[in-house]
This record gives sequence, C-alpha cells and structure tokens, in this order.
Amino acid sequence: MPNQIFLRITCDKTGNNKTLEFNDELRVSEVYEKLNEKFGVSPEENFMLYRPSKKMYLNSGRILYSYEFSNEESLIYRSPIRMIKIKLMDNATKLFSVNDSEPISNILDIVLDKIKINIDSKDEYCFVKDDPDFDKKKVDKNAPKYSCLATKNIKWLDPTQTLCYENIEANDVLVLKKKLFYTDERLNRNDKVQVNLIYNQVKESIINGVNPCTLEEAILLAAIQCQVQYGDCDLEKVKVNNIINIDECLPPDYRKTKKIEKLISDEYIKLKGISEFDGKFRYVQMCRSLKTYGTTFFLVKEKNAKKKNKLMPILLGVTKESIIKVNPETKEVIEEWKFKTFKRWNYNSTSFTIDFGENKDSNYVVETDQGVEIAKLINDYIKLLFKMKNKTEKKEEVEEKEEIAQVTEEIPVSVVKNKIEVEVKKEVVVNDYLDILNSALMYLNKAEECIIQSVANNNNIFLNKTYYQNFKIISSNIDTTNDNIKKLGPLSKEDDIEKICNKILTIASSIEEITTLVLEIKKLRRRNQVY
Repeated sequence: MPNQIFLRITCDKTGNNKTLEFNDELRVSEVYEKLNEKFGVSPEENFMLYRPSKKMYLNSGRILYSYEFSNEESLIYRSPIRMIKIKLMDNATKLFSVNDSEPISNILDIVLDKIKINIDSKDEYCFVKDDPDFDKKKVDKNAPKYSCLATKNIKWLDPTQTLCYENIEANDVLVLKKKLFYTDERLNRNDKVQVNLIYNQVKESIINGVNPCTLEEAILLAAIQCQVQYGDCDLEKVKVNNIINIDECLPPDYRKTKKIEKLISDEYIKLKGISEFDGKFRYVQMCRSLKTYGTTFFLVKEKNAKKKNKLMPILLGVTKESIIKVNPETKEVIEEWKFKTFKRWNYNSTSFTIDFGENKDSNYVVETDQGVEIAKLINDYIKLLFKMKNKTEKKEEVEEKEEIAQVTEEIPVSVVKNKIEVEVKKEVVVNDYLDILNSALMYLNKAEECIIQSVANNNNIFLNKTYYQNFKIISSNIDTTNDNIKKLGPLSKEDDIEKICNKILTIASSIEEITTLVLEIKKLRRRNQVY
C-alpha cells in the first residue's frame, strides 16, 4: 500500500522553497520530471535532489521509500556540476569541471587522463584535501624526533565516496598524490609527467624525514636537488648568494651537521652537465634504492618483551607486499611479515592485530588509534595486487592456451582443477574464503538486477518492501566491485527473489567476520550511489 510523504524542497536556481507531497513508490526520475515543471528547470540542466542530512544525491533509478525520509525533510534541487581546483605535487593548480554526484574515483580518472598518467599506475594515486596552514601548525616539543616518520596527518579521500560526502566545499583544493608504490620499479624515464610528480613527492618525504636515509645519501640527494633547481654549480654564486638552503633540501636529523653546506657543494659540482629532467630521474632512482622507499609508517606501541606491563614505541611500515617493524631510533628493520603469511587482520579504535594462523604461534598486537588506516592501506595494496595479477594473466592467456589444451588431454580435468586451486591458494591472501566472498558478491549483484527488472515490468509481487529491506541489510555492508564476479556463472532473473535474498543474508552473515576486505567495502554500487 503506497504512502504519502511530504518533502521541503528548495530550488537552487530560483531560490523558491516548496513543501510538496509525493507517493513513496514513485521512482526518483519521475520526481525529477515533476520538479522540472514546478520550478521551471530545463531537463538538459540535469538537476538532482541533494539530501544534506546524508550528504548525498538521490539516484534517479531508486524508489522514494528506499530513502526512508523524515516528515518534511529538507532537500535541495540543484545541478551536481561544479568546479574543483586540483593541485599537483609540483604546486601547479588546474581547474576541473566535475559531477558532484559521482564517486571520487570518476574524478580521479578524469584528472589522471588529463595529465596523461600511465594507465597501469592510475590505481596508485589518490586525493588529499589541501591544508594551507599545515606548516604553520604548532609542533609538539615533547614529541620524539622520530615522530616525523609516521603518517599522522594525511587523510586520503575515499574514492568510493563523493566530494559532498567527504565535505569538500567550493573553495577547497585537492592535492593529487601517490598513495601506493607498486609499479615504480617499472617507471619509464620517458614518462615525464609521472617522473615529475614522483620527484616532487619523494623530495618532500626526504626533506620532512618521512623517508629515512643515511647522511651520505642525504648529502647526495641534496646535491641532485640543487642541480635540478639551479643548474650547473657556480661556486662563487654558492658562496655569495648562499643558494644551498639546508632547511629545504635536508632531513631534520642532518641540518646541524658541521660543514654540511660544503659537503653538499662538493657533490653538487660533480653533477655538472646533468639536465633538470635527468636530475629528477636520478633523484627518484636513488630514492627507490632506499630500503624504506614506498613505505607508509605508523607510530604504534607494542608490549616490551622484558617488561610486559610497559609499552614501547615501534614504527610499523606498510609496503606493497609486507608489513615491516622498524626501530624508531636506529631506523633498522627488526622484522618483516609478507601479506601471504596473514590469515586475517583486525582493528578497533585502540589497536591493530595480525593473525598469522598456522604460520605463527601467536598474534601480533599493537596499540594505535590508526588501525583503520593501516587496514585500508593493506586492502588497497591487495586489491591492486589482484588487479595487476589479472592483467598479467590476460596477457599470457593467449600464449598459454595451446599448452593448457595439451595438458588437459593427458590429465583428468579434476586433477588439473585441483592443481590450479592449490596454486591459487599459495598466493591469495584470503585464500580459504575467496570463493564464498565472490559468490556472495555475485548474488548481491544479480539480486539487484532481478529486483530492478521486476519493478520495471510492474510486477507488484516484487514491489513488496520486505524484499527491499532484506536487500538493504546486506547492501549496507558489501560491495560488488570485485572483478572475480565476472568469472562466475549467471543467475537467472526468473529465480525466486525471496529465496535469493535469504541466501544472501546467510552468506553475508558468514562473510562478515572473514577479513577486513569485507569490512572495508561499505556501500553497494557506490559508483552510482545505488543502495
């Protein structure tokens, strides 16, 4: 039985405010047609309803009752198109026209395409909100000197969310940065755009002390930076104009070293003839040779082995394939654990835990308020690992097709299948649960198709709100972005919806505790803001 709802709607174009009555089984697209007539808005302007209380736009494919509006809730009818400033790591700022209702990942694609970033590297970049007052903020004098190594202030925007959900206002500036360091070993010196971006970012990390290095390495990097900025060394200019600013080219630990300017100038003069771009590439190459290159550090606390009641600071670093434990004083790597040795990892507001399963007798637990950031970073690397692995497999598929055919002629299919499963389990982190995860995601995706098609065909049985509620319970926790869904068989749209929803609920409840991979995926079809 349809219900009537009242919504207070303000048109951004005219400033008019009206309280309107709607049937709650109306599709949002039908509401848009009515509002265009009420406010005199052209359909070509593509206005959408913005819901301030949830920081989201209403999707035209959804039904009104699915939003569960409060009585006379306020909405804004406006264009989702807006301008946003994007700052690159070389401080160049560009203006882009973007759709505020789309996920940030779409905006990221537009920016990376515009600046011509290599397609294999796109997943490694992300946005952070620019903080112009960051350098002016007071530094805690009591903080240990190694605290600068830890990632504490960078808040990456969630690419599955929208700009409005992340509270990005009209005057805010987004900074494009490299978040993951996976394909750097294949960095092409002809890719001038990416070399320039990485140079500026790693230079900042060296100067801030985030990327630890020895004194000798710091001196050489400072010399290369001078060559890039000022060209060939002129000793007279160096002495008279004092162009070597140690605060802008050296890590904090080495700025008070005796005769440091002379040590840098001695190396600087040896670089005569190197062009600006070649200098940048050499700087990046040298940084890539550092043991901690591409590592994101988190300052955590672990139990002291000798004094169990006492906590001691440790730097926990996340790399593209492992987690490393580093002594914050000496910068030495104490221990390294590959992702493939993890059974699962968990976090809460005060701790982060690694469960090694049978690979280790006990779990590794640290005290930190950044557990969610650590888990997200691990998940991002694993997703990228799967994606790159799938790309490699597709390239090799044609070459291996004949060889696989020959093998299957000689060996029973069951034996080949078992061998493949064993090989996969050696590499996949969520090995034991990947099939059930993919199955659940597939059923979510197909169930949505069934429900939407049934509604489109005016099948009243499937308009029953019970089915929507069942679907909503699951979709609030799980996403269908996993590429592995495509490998699974289709689900018939004639299948009973209630049966499908119940099966989804059963699968979802079991997946919920499997890994943070599931916990990380919060919204279904975030790409289109659907369910």
